[in-house]
Amino acid sequence: MATILDQRLQVERLTGRLGAELSNIDLGQTLSADRVEELKALLVEHKVLFFRDQHMNRAQHLALARRFGPLEIHPLTTKNSSFSTDFDGDEEVVVIESDATKKFSGDVWHTDVTWRAMPSLGSLLRCIVAPAAGGDTLWADMEAIYEDLPEDTKQRLVGLTATHDWHLFRRHLLSVPGNEELVARYEQEMPPQVHPVVRTHPVSGRKCLFVNRSFTVRINELPEAEGKALLESLYDLPFRPEYNVGSAGGQVQWPSGTTAAPSITSRAISSPRTACWSGSRSPGRSGRSSFGSAATSWNRRRSRTGSLAQSRGRRRPASAPAPSAR
Repeated sequence: MATILDQRLQVERLTGRLGAELSNIDLGQTLSADRVEELKALLVEHKVLFFRDQHMNRAQHLALARRFGPLEIHPLTTKNSSFSTDFDGDEEVVVIESDATKKFSGDVWHTDVTWRAMPSLGSLLRCIVAPAAGGDTLWADMEAIYEDLPEDTKQRLVGLTATHDWHLFRRHLLSVPGNEELVARYEQEMPPQVHPVVRTHPVSGRKCLFVNRSFTVRINELPEAEGKALLESLYDLPFRPEYNVGSAGGQVQWPSGTTAAPSITSRAISSPRTACWSGSRSPGRSGRSSFGSAATSWNRRRSRTGSLAQSRGRRRPASAPAPSAR
């Protein structure tokens, strides 16, 4: 595939703090190294990038994601009936589909795989079929949420760490008889991980809140009741609309850590949707390919038909700063 001549990107901000829509670019073509670096910089600046009217196949989807880092194979989706994987050997792709008989729901704000020692850099979503109405996915700006915290709360968070665990996947696996040995092996391979409650983006230097209801289980330096109360006060902040940006279709990239993404409950309508996600990570940097750092939530009231192909890249060690935007 030939590299196309780069044209000037058109960048339109979607909110005052989060998200931009990029046009005058064909993601199905091989982008130049300069254009990829431009996209990486825009991802750090805007945290979530949207690309409309893109026509890509799976091979092009994966090729684009690999420009942002080595891709990751999600270790838990193969045993979860909500996901489809291993399409002609493309194990980096995860397809999520939902219809009247098979409903997928991720209706809690979360940042992907924070139970990893090195959480993924980002993901690239490719929406193949979207409903005429509804089907939105939201991202929340965890940098802005941290910036707006009262100063006494910021001081309270200094030096705190939180434990992250894949307990939701564990619960699903144990609901199927015969998975006990598999879960025991996974627990050895993927023990709980500790991350700072506030992380610093290695490129921008901005700080973000790095806890989520799906995978954060406790704050390590506080008594259980006090830590739980603090977490509960933080978990629902992404629901505030001033921190959100969303989209029901197209290609999206976001970096992990700074942006959280759920579906818009009020707009959830029973209608078909097919999507593909793919994400890539690069060492020492943060970013998601929708592109942005995000927590994701899908509304269970919505009926979707489709595929979500998610490719992830190299993860970051717990000691390294996380992106402020996901």
